[in-house]
Amino acid sequence: PAIARHPGFELAASVGGRHGLAGAAHFPDLAALLASGIAVDAAAICTPPGPRADIALAAWAAGLDVLLEKPPAADPAAAARLVPPPRRVGYAAWHSRHAAGVAAARGVLAQRPPARFDIEWLEDVERWHPGQDWVWRADGFGVIDAGINALSILTAVWPHEWTVTAADLVMPPGCAVPESVDAQMMCGTLAAAVRFDWRSSTDRWEIGAVLADGGRLELLDGGARLRVDGADVPVGAAEEYDGVYAEFADCIAGRQSRIDVQPLALAAAMLHRAGA
Repeated sequence: PAIARHPGFELAASVGGRHGLAGAAHFPDLAALLASGIAVDAAAICTPPGPRADIALAAWAAGLDVLLEKPPAADPAAAARLVPPPRRVGYAAWHSRHAAGVAAARGVLAQRPPARFDIEWLEDVERWHPGQDWVWRADGFGVIDAGINALSILTAVWPHEWTVTAADLVMPPGCAVPESVDAQMMCGTLAAAVRFDWRSSTDRWEIGAVLADGGRLELLDGGARLRVDGADVPVGAAEEYDGVYAEFADCIAGRQSRIDVQPLALAAAMLHRAGA
């Protein structure tokens, strides 16, 4: 729907998976699409994280601009390979950064610095990933696949260097990745307490900040709502993926790549800190 709403894009084809998309040709792989003769300028890579880097490299080699769904690769080493060739564009699409309250929250924090962050990203995995075994593989991230959305917002509203100082992971039996994470992060002297959990019966996607002046900022509903000092701040409505494709269009128009891997690096550090 976001592609259809943007005047600069037209859906030409879909690739991979068992089913295509209505109104578009479908191909089993990128090579088959390229051999078809259908005119294509760009590719959005929406696979699980594992193969994304290899697909991006193949798409760039074929002359396409590339949008990478979050996270852009399975780990920082794979992400380091994401270097577009000359005249090609790469864009890492952190969709939660386009939630309605995120830009406004960044503006507030620029004027009223935070003293501490508290992050809770809780949801039911069976609701959001029913029957999707890939989320439990080593390259699937487990609950961090959801929690990385919070990390992308945090690094947008307070865009400075963060480090993971501690992480406690709960691993389901037979799985390579966690179903819950409790972590501590630091940015200079600024601390953030982080909790991700896929065992929750209700969704709770919240980032709170105690402000240095004693006030409080809250990003609620995954960043869709902003509350400051207990009062709701009007931020309007925003379709996150409309923002994603608008930014991708800006990258293409300016021939400028934007591949931010800081949220991925923090996610990987949580796994490393816990010895996973």
